Amino acid sequence: MLIEDCVSWLEGDVADATLKAFDEAFDYLADDFIYDNIGLGAGTVKTH
Repeated sequence: MLIEDCVSWLEGDVADATLKAFDEAFDYLADDFIYDNIGLGAGTVKTH
């Protein structure tokens, strides 16, 4: 795994963060996007 960038922000909730993370990955043309690695992201799954 190679992490090339990190973005932080203070606004919004978990659903907003999920959308922002997807947008960042899409804009970066990421090959993979891994989230909810330990099962704490019920809000992220319900976002889409």
